[in-house]
Amino acid sequence: MRKKRILFLGITMFLLFFILHPDLSAKANVNLEEEGRSAGTYIYPSFDTPEWKQYTTAEERIAACRIPKEILEEMTEEQLVQAVYDFPFLVNIFVYSALKDALAVLALYQEDIVEKMSAEEVQIVASFSSMVDAGYVEEIIADK
Repeated sequence: MRKKRILFLGITMFLLFFILHPDLSAKANVNLEEEGRSAGTYIYPSFDTPEWKQYTTAEERIAACRIPKEILEEMTEEQLVQAVYDFPFLVNIFVYSALKDALAVLALYQEDIVEKMSAEEVQIVASFSSMVDAGYVEEIIADK
C-alpha cells in the first residue's frame, strides 16, 4: 500500500509540474517571420497577434500551427525534430497522455474503486496506461 501512495504522489507531482509550470507555455509565444522560417527553424504563429485571437476553437488553432507541405518537404531531420520540440501544443499532448496514464493508475491502485469494477472494466482502464504492471492487472482479474 505504501508503494501505491508513493507512486500516486510522484505521478501527481509530475503532472502538476507540467500543468502549472509557467515557462512551458511561453515557448508558444514566438514571432512570425517570412514563411514561418528563421535560420532553418520553423516559427509557429504567435499567440499574441490579432490573427491568432480570431481562432475560436482548438481545431482552428492547431490547424494554424500546421507546417505547410512545401516547407516540410524542404526540412532536414534536425529541423523536423526541432519543429516537433517547438510545437505550441506539445505540452498539452504530453499532459493529456500522462493524465490518462495517471488516472488509470489511480483507479487501479485504489482497492475501493477496483472492488466495484468488473474484469472487463479493469482491462479497459488498464489499456489506458503503460504504467500499470500487467501482473497486477492479472491478479485483479483473477480475483473477480
